[in-house]
Amino acid sequence: MTFKRIAKIEPRLQALYDEARQVKARGRNFCANQVWYSRFKPQLILLVGWNAENPQLRTPAAYDVAYRTIYRTLPHCRNCFCG
Repeated sequence: MTFKRIAKIEPRLQALYDEARQVKARGRNFCANQVWYSRFKPQLILLVGWNAENPQLRTPAAYDVAYRTIYRTLPHCRNCFCG
């Protein structure tokens, strides 16, 4: 399953992707993981995976595709302690 197909089934995932693309790594420090786990993952888990409203999106494959696609739009970590 592609992200395009998943987002067609659940348009809020496309909106989440678009929001993640707008994130900028300003300043000396930036942690993509902090942004992901505090801002995006809580929304993602309501839309795709076991908690999804649509049964078509309750699969590990759909979750993995959405997770990877949206996470990868974030800027890379810089001067943080996660890695």
